[in-house]
Amino acid sequence: MKKLTTLLFAVTLLVGFSSVAMGQSTDNATINANANVVQAMVVGGDTNDIEFNNILLNSTKFIDATDGSVDAEARTVGNVDGITGGEERGWFDISIAGGINVDVSLNITTQLKDKNNNSLGFSTSEKGFGYKELNGMLTETKPTGTTPITAIDGGEGTKFSFLETTWTLDNAFTMPESGTVYLALGGETFALTDQVLGTYSGDLTLTATVVD
Repeated sequence: MKKLTTLLFAVTLLVGFSSVAMGQSTDNATINANANVVQAMVVGGDTNDIEFNNILLNSTKFIDATDGSVDAEARTVGNVDGITGGEERGWFDISIAGGINVDVSLNITTQLKDKNNNSLGFSTSEKGFGYKELNGMLTETKPTGTTPITAIDGGEGTKFSFLETTWTLDNAFTMPESGTVYLALGGETFALTDQVLGTYSGDLTLTATVVD
């Protein structure tokens, strides 16, 4: 009789455990929805045109993006002092919250045009019209007069590649905490010996894109 009682008690315990396990039929978990609200990006809220001012026939004129310095010389033979004042490097500004990754591309013209569609040679590369390095940089310092500027990390002219009519930054840069950078630009132009006299101009368009 004692043995039978023990056996029945064991069976009762097993049934009890089985009932508890089958009773867990619901469960839940929670995740968060997160968002970081930042200001909208503004491109070109502050700009300045590249100003060559006067170009003498049979000469080139070069404006350096780094310090706004100007150089003029004869294309073939002869002496040229074509620096007449009023020359300025150009720039665009880009503004968005610090820490955001931004990619940029610059679409340029390779010929300035007058009202009659005559052409004047133009380049945004370092000297030589070779399109090996952008005569420009991304900087936190607003270009002013001949004040030298320095590039932000990853914003040097060597970090841009040229294809057809577009300069593209090889890798996106991270906006500094100041929230504003400037794409400073220099340029070079040349007038032929028989260049048609007049005023020439052309467009440069900057596109900035927020990336992951």
